[in-house]
Formats: sequence, structure tokens, C-alpha cells
Amino acid sequence: GHFAAQAERAVVVDQKHYPNGLNEKFVTWPKEKTIEFFTAKGGRLDDPELREIARYTDRIVNVLGHLEGLRVADIGAGSGLFVPLLSQLVGTQGKVYAVDLSEAFVSFLREKKRNQKLSNVHVVQCDAKRTRLPSKSADVVMLCDAYHHVEYP
Repeated sequence: GHFAAQAERAVVVDQKHYPNGLNEKFVTWPKEKTIEFFTAKGGRLDDPELREIARYTDRIVNVLGHLEGLRVADIGAGSGLFVPLLSQLVGTQGKVYAVDLSEAFVSFLREKKRNQKLSNVHVVQCDAKRTRLPSKSADVVMLCDAYHHVEYP
């Protein structure tokens, strides 16, 4: 149908600013460089002083409504800013799918899951065209501050 055809067409990318695509650094940088740039002390993604969205995680997730027992997909999970809170809110009967394109972020998300003992979190590496989630696997899908990375909407 319409959506399948739409997924096969990439968005038009400004070649002057993005000669190698929107997500070049996310898919080509080594893990250490990616993690240091985005999450290390003074990094941009999880620091409420440097990233406004990090100050409002509770408010943003609250918009999703009651999550206990539900399956929530966080598409473009990145550093996992929302993952611990989502894990807590879905509870032991729910699931959180932390989905990201970047191998570095997927590795970082797996470490976060292990270190914080988030047993209801499932980390999934997607590709540019597909989430790689099974059909009907999520009750709620969240995409926050990541749509500008979607090349195949």
C-alpha cells in the first residue's frame, strides 16, 4: 500500500551539509567517539543543563498515559534517556524496546540495561528502513527528538 511505497523513498537530504547522509556519524564513528561525544561528562544527550529535553523526561513520558503492563517502543533511543523511566513505568509485566540505528548506541543501551538491571528492556538495532520489531509487538510507540534522523519515513 501507500506506506510500503513511501518507506522505499528516502527523504531529500541537503548534500552540502550532509554529503554522506543524515546519520553518517551515527553509523561510521567508532563506539568510543560516539559515546564520548554524546554522553560523556559535558555530553549533550543526558545533561539537563545542556539539553532541554532532558529536563522534561517525566512530562514527556506522562503524555503517553498509563503504561503499566504495556509494550513500549522507544524508536531512536540513542543514549537511553527515557529507557530507565519507561522500564519503571511499564513494570515487570511490560516491555520496553530500545531501538536505534547506531551500533555504538545499541552497545551503550545494552550496557545501560545490564548496569541498571533493566530486565524488561529489549535492545534492538534497526536499519534505515525498518525498526526490526515483530509485527504488533508494541502497544505504544515513542519517537522523541529523533524524527530528523529518519531517512525513510
